[in-house]
Amino acid sequence: VGGSRVTLGRLIGLGGGAKVFRGSLPDWKNRAVAVKEMQHSPLSTGVREQREFDREVAILSEVKHPNIVAYFGACNHEPLRIVMEYCEGGSLFDLLHNSDVDLGWGQKWLMARGVAHGMANLHTQ
Repeated sequence: VGGSRVTLGRLIGLGGGAKVFRGSLPDWKNRAVAVKEMQHSPLSTGVREQREFDREVAILSEVKHPNIVAYFGACNHEPLRIVMEYCEGGSLFDLLHNSDVDLGWGQKWLMARGVAHGMANLHTQ
């Protein structure tokens, strides 16, 4: 998935070193995707950011598990972007901290178990 083949939509997340946009892939019938766009400080050469990007892409491209978002591709030129599965409803953190959503302990336990399975899979690959 090349960066030019991704249409960016609205900003859905912001964190240390990256912005996440909802996007679409016109070549894939406008499939909804999450696009992580790496940011770097104007004072930085970008070398460290490139290494972190390469590491994340290497890991995501190898991992296939139902409890880990699917990796679709990356754009290896500025801006550095990683294209992943879009998960409706936002992040797990946002869901757990949303006072409008009433999750029972059983649902929370199933989510925790899913996270544990995904993490265990990451550590064995």
